[in-house]
Amino acid sequence: MQAGNFVKQCAAAFAIFLSCAFASPAARADAALFGIVTDYQPRAAVGSAPIIHIKRGSKLVPVREHEIIYEGDVFVFDDAAGPKAFVKALVDAKTEVTLDRQHTSVSTDGWPMLQIFLPRIIAASRWIYAGASEHAQPTNAISRELKEEADITVMPRLRGQLLLWDRGGLPLWIGWSGGKPPFKVIATVDGAPQAEVVVCKDVREDACVREAEIQLAGSGAGPILLTVKSANGMSWTNTIERRPAPADAEAAKDADLGKLGCFLRATELLDKGQGEYTLESARELAAISKDYPAARAILNRIRDGELP
Repeated sequence: MQAGNFVKQCAAAFAIFLSCAFASPAARADAALFGIVTDYQPRAAVGSAPIIHIKRGSKLVPVREHEIIYEGDVFVFDDAAGPKAFVKALVDAKTEVTLDRQHTSVSTDGWPMLQIFLPRIIAASRWIYAGASEHAQPTNAISRELKEEADITVMPRLRGQLLLWDRGGLPLWIGWSGGKPPFKVIATVDGAPQAEVVVCKDVREDACVREAEIQLAGSGAGPILLTVKSANGMSWTNTIERRPAPADAEAAKDADLGKLGCFLRATELLDKGQGEYTLESARELAAISKDYPAARAILNRIRDGELP
């Protein structure tokens, strides 16, 4: 019983912190956490007022990526949202519910495990919005106004050595801005080309999504020399060191959280060092990005040079 009270007290304290940190008023300090927003449509145009809100007590809170849902929250859809507007919410590790005009609140019980992981969820949300405009949306392509001589830019704020864990399975993800398509992404190990990917062949410049995934050789191989070449002669090259994957005592607990666990683990890597594990984080985010919009949002920010 004492352990349960301790968890509730911690959850209450972090709920207060969350409401202050993200300017989203919580219903009550002791309110149960019912889920997390994983997707919503439509999104307001950049710079426009939000068109889907959460009614939390007497306040209206704009719905945004990874917003926490509390007991008593009711979703409000503006007329401008249209009849097909929806919000998807993760209410336990494997259950996602859809909210709309006819179903405006989560009807299940609270997700107890969510309260235990609240500090990690707060830290993860910081990477979605840090330094970004409140209503900004990630872009999927580079503006057509890019000049032909534009150089390739990859993680311009990076200050440390790029590192990857030496493990099989997940491919290496790389994203960049600038340059002119088509692009070649080349991975070389011990002087021998290991893989080459062509990106945006026969694709308009304004429609080119500047990113690629490369399948790496098995464990035990040496450092990766990664090069991105542009059709206008610009290029970027860096060496990625590979280190043994550390033993992770929390991996089993994260597995119990499903995609949320993967997302939390990936964002925690962004806090390691001075950005050295950005590509390790990105490869995990890329694995869930197709159906976990918050992961896609962070990948877009890495690609566009806003992170780390």
